[in-house]
Amino acid sequence: MYQIGARRPSVGRVSYLDQFVSPSTEDMSVLTADDTWLQGRGLFGGLVAGAAIRAMTLRLGRPSFRPRSLTMHFPAPVPPGVAAIVTEVVRVGSRVAHLRGEMKSEGKVVAFFTGSFAEDRNDALVYNERVRPDAPSPGSLTPISQGLPGLPRFLDNLDFRPFGNLPFSSSKTAEISIWLRTRKPSIIDAPVAAFLLDAPPAAGFAKLDAPRPIASIDFRVNFFDALPQEHAVLGEYGLVTVRSGWADAGYTEELRELWSNDGKLLAQCRQLIALL
Repeated sequence: MYQIGARRPSVGRVSYLDQFVSPSTEDMSVLTADDTWLQGRGLFGGLVAGAAIRAMTLRLGRPSFRPRSLTMHFPAPVPPGVAAIVTEVVRVGSRVAHLRGEMKSEGKVVAFFTGSFAEDRNDALVYNERVRPDAPSPGSLTPISQGLPGLPRFLDNLDFRPFGNLPFSSSKTAEISIWLRTRKPSIIDAPVAAFLLDAPPAAGFAKLDAPRPIASIDFRVNFFDALPQEHAVLGEYGLVTVRSGWADAGYTEELRELWSNDGKLLAQCRQLIALL
């Protein structure tokens, strides 16, 4: 049985993911999501990843230690309903903390993960040579309509504005670019960054002429900027670019990057996908 609604001190500001993640005991939170968040047979992977980051943040309880990396593994679809997120602090050092955890549904492990959190360091070596790709403004693009046949149900919860290479367009390159945000306005913090990074379709879909089933095996997210940014705006769009350079033997890899509206690289995700 899950003890829902237990109280413990909150950490930092309220996150969009708090509507799904409820702290229970010191080492457990509860994920609650209905079937409007389905992606195939299970819950949207970005929601699961965002919940993992939020649960570890609550478990650690140190606002000055911000998320730096998240590694997710998906051994099974996470069914809609209620799942337990059990977290463990592996070690807390003077500047860096490591945590791990697993998500269980009906007693079975459906996801497991690790996370690294760290305080900022004062160091003279500072550079950022990454430049955001050229992109039209999100306001100039047409959003994908809600309820379109064949699209995952969770997309109805997002404002989704693709441009350039489109999924299922028989493109020569495996690249996709999308401006997106949650329909319920949110601030892009670390849980929302992980959430948004996983929302676009696989880059390889640009090479196809019709949908096909896939499944994420694992992915790793690195968070680069302090999230949320100081000037973060409620309801702001993020740009996610997705590209892949390899597919073989029923698997493909891809690199996903989340950019701010003002051109900063906020987070990056390397993903391994099974072609079903």
